[in-house]
Amino acid sequence: MRRGHTFRPMAEPACHDITVVEIQGEDRVRQIVFAGIFLVLAPSMAGAAEVSNAQGIYDERCAVCHDNPNDRIPSRDTLATRSPDDVMRAFAPYGVMQPHGVGLIPSDIVDLAVFLTGERPTGAAGPDPNANMCTGTASAIFPDGMDWNGWGRDATNARYHPAPGFTVDDLPNLKLKWTFAYPTDQVTGVPTAVGNRVFVGTFAGQVFALDAQTGCTHWHFDTGSPVKGATIVGPNPKSPSGYALYFGDEKAFVYAVDAVTGEEIWRTQADDHPVARITGSMTMAGGRLFVPMSSLEELAALNEQYECCTFRGSITSIDSVSGEIVWKSFTIDDEPAPQGLNSKGVQTFGPAGGAIWSAPTVDMRTRRVYAGIGNSYTDLPAPMTDGVIAWDFDTGERLWHYQGLANDNWIAGCAPGQVDCPTPMGPDMDFGTPPVLRTLPNGEFILIAAQKSGILHALNPDTGELLWQQQIEVGKGGDKGRILYAVGANNTHVFAPASGAVGYEPSAGSNGGITAVDLLAGEKTWYVPAPTPVCSWGEANCGGSQTAPPLVIPGAVFSAAEDGHIRAYSTEDGSILWDYDTGRSFPAVNADEASGATIMTGQSIANGMLFVNSGRGFTGHPGNALMAFGLE
Repeated sequence: MRRGHTFRPMAEPACHDITVVEIQGEDRVRQIVFAGIFLVLAPSMAGAAEVSNAQGIYDERCAVCHDNPNDRIPSRDTLATRSPDDVMRAFAPYGVMQPHGVGLIPSDIVDLAVFLTGERPTGAAGPDPNANMCTGTASAIFPDGMDWNGWGRDATNARYHPAPGFTVDDLPNLKLKWTFAYPTDQVTGVPTAVGNRVFVGTFAGQVFALDAQTGCTHWHFDTGSPVKGATIVGPNPKSPSGYALYFGDEKAFVYAVDAVTGEEIWRTQADDHPVARITGSMTMAGGRLFVPMSSLEELAALNEQYECCTFRGSITSIDSVSGEIVWKSFTIDDEPAPQGLNSKGVQTFGPAGGAIWSAPTVDMRTRRVYAGIGNSYTDLPAPMTDGVIAWDFDTGERLWHYQGLANDNWIAGCAPGQVDCPTPMGPDMDFGTPPVLRTLPNGEFILIAAQKSGILHALNPDTGELLWQQQIEVGKGGDKGRILYAVGANNTHVFAPASGAVGYEPSAGSNGGITAVDLLAGEKTWYVPAPTPVCSWGEANCGGSQTAPPLVIPGAVFSAAEDGHIRAYSTEDGSILWDYDTGRSFPAVNADEASGATIMTGQSIANGMLFVNSGRGFTGHPGNALMAFGLE
């Protein structure tokens, strides 16, 4: 462990290790294993919890964030819609709340889960991962240009498929073919569709290889930690099938497994900081994997006993065949150094921050790698944060950087005067989206970087020079829109979905919308506000926010929303060409049913099939559906 850390994770079992060992009746004793620790829940504890104890824990450790939520933090009302098991998973090893659980005993966490949700933990592990296994010999995989491979389909991260297997005229005939139920009601990542396979990661730490036509399971692999980014298929001579599936997890490990069998080939830890994690997707090009590194330190810093802050964002280049690290480059040059004691007498450090939350972009023409950079965690100078950095593909040398906002020093849930909060606090308007590389109609190249504030920055990819800027809107009193996860682009326009107005509250019926901006001129071509949200599950967590990454094909851009709808908009004028409500229950191929809900993660399209992830229990309404659409 690096100098300065007092952080100590819990035991080593998987973050989804919550199982009922024995149930002896409706109001009798429950025995539960949580994070490897055996618990006995008496009826009084399982039914009502220790309310005063749980209230105190919530007030001390949770209220500052969840009573004042923003886009990364669910509200108290949203937590009430979650299952108690999911609340407990958040405190397990590598769970998002683990830093705030330091010092709590397991029964405290059970009390808190019951207090927040009003329900008893069940230990339900979700659908059996071995349900609906495919029969017969698995066929080989041969990736080609018809696939959707990784986050953005290719290393440009435009999320554009020029030949998806159907046209906009076919949209009325697009029908649901099958639905797969994820293990938990937090849906992550983007489905990777290669040949006749669909590969998905899960918040429960499992990676599934599914049959694209039927949804049966070819194999599953368990990392023991959430896999939030997209997987990616690439050649590997060490793999028996000749192809490997690559992915990263929230323990900061990168894995290569055989794409046909799921057999592990290698694993490499890309960062050893105790709260480092791979949240964004990796990008593969030229035999290299480019790994973005983010962290939980923005949350850990609210623990007054945590020695804040020591994490530096980075990008790591890994040889895809051997798993060996070729180079690693940090977003902040200086190593964190002691900066004095906080009011609790705990050593503080800095500078820190500059996480990379999204997939890097690679230009093999110039052998450059680009990434959007997050905010600073301290008030020390960090000129590489809140912008874009370009690195040399072969050496990792930094070639240029562009900063869109200086001094954006931010810690989750901070209030004025709070321990370890930067002074002054920034607005948290970082670059959490992948840069998009496009070729303009005049043959020149352009790099589009989307800021959380809703500003599009068009850069010269060779020099980092700013070409133009454009602010998207949400059409509500002139409010400025926000862009959280991604934009999409074809050869003439960039399409930017809005998650709502700056300062909006999730689940408060916030506006969304989608804006088309001309790539060459930087001018708005059209804007379409989000339709009035009508959620099948009711008014709770219902809004029009369009946070999910868009998906572009010739003539149409798909954009999904908080209300559970996925819609196809015309690229010409923004008119809605197709609309499907996923926010309800569907029969599942691996369980009785799967529930669709808020859509915040990415979709993919390939070989005549559209794959939609529906359900995001983190800040929206929970669900657990992967839905496959094809022509009738």
